Amino acid sequence: MALQGSLTTMSVSDLLQFLAVSRKTGLLKFSHQKVLKGIYFENGIIVGSSTNDPKEYLGQVLMHYGKIDEAQLQAAMEIQRGEAAVPRSEGGKVQSSTSKVQSSGDEAAVQSPKSKVQSRRPRRLGQILVADGILSEEQVSQLLEIRTLDIIYDLFLWNEGQFEFGTDNPLPPDFTRVHVEANRVVMEGIHRADEMMRFRTLIPSDRTLLELGAGWTSSLPAGKATRQLLYFLEKRMSVEQLESLIFHIKVPLEKAQQEPRSRWVDPNVRAAQQDLERSLGVRVRIRDRRGKGKIVIEYATLEDFDRVLEMLKGK
Repeated sequence: MALQGSLTTMSVSDLLQFLAVSRKTGLLKFSHQKVLKGIYFENGIIVGSSTNDPKEYLGQVLMHYGKIDEAQLQAAMEIQRGEAAVPRSEGGKVQSSTSKVQSSGDEAAVQSPKSKVQSRRPRRLGQILVADGILSEEQVSQLLEIRTLDIIYDLFLWNEGQFEFGTDNPLPPDFTRVHVEANRVVMEGIHRADEMMRFRTLIPSDRTLLELGAGWTSSLPAGKATRQLLYFLEKRMSVEQLESLIFHIKVPLEKAQQEPRSRWVDPNVRAAQQDLERSLGVRVRIRDRRGKGKIVIEYATLEDFDRVLEMLKGK
């Protein structure tokens, strides 16, 4: 019988500790509004994760830590789409169809409206980047572990949501395996939740505007990245906008100079993109040039397409 319930009756830390002590194997799923997350266990050890939150896709994590730039990510995703778009009929002949590929960084699944067409499963994003010599297998494994930790730490900040644990969903064989001790995650997760509560007493909303006090001086001894942050604070940006900017500031300056293809994105545009992704539940890209550009909405299934279309129509 599956273990299921609400986070108001059983906390994330209690769930993780129970599954670890019981040495359970299976998939622990969480849901809140449109966000879905999954944590895979084997004998009480966390070995993988999944998410439909665009900011937690592997591609976004790799960009966040400066491992790849946007051009490399788009090129890898194009390869992934191309591999998914070559379906095979039952007789082995190539057959055209309108298959869609769902890509959440390292996760990808093929959807086809024709049940008789068998589509070849595309390689995962990490496999493509390793094959192209952009990353090593060790780097992909390390970043997937970091992503798994970030996915779980975010769960500690949920005030409500549903969970379900089942033993009929083991880690898929083509997933890159990680190894995370649940106790290690619980301690850090509780610490981060406490810090967030303290943070929210000072800054109740991500839309809170920040500004520098009158006593600050431009002669403050600080590195270039800190000076960049102070420069943006002078412009009275919101917490959400500053979080978007940190993505670029965290990339080492030397690496940024070596990779001119990495584009700086206006924080207002990035904030709008994130708002759309949260509202629509799909990946959104905004390309802006001096007030003109385009908005690209990516959908993974026909159900996503119909749902987004109804939302855009206001129904």
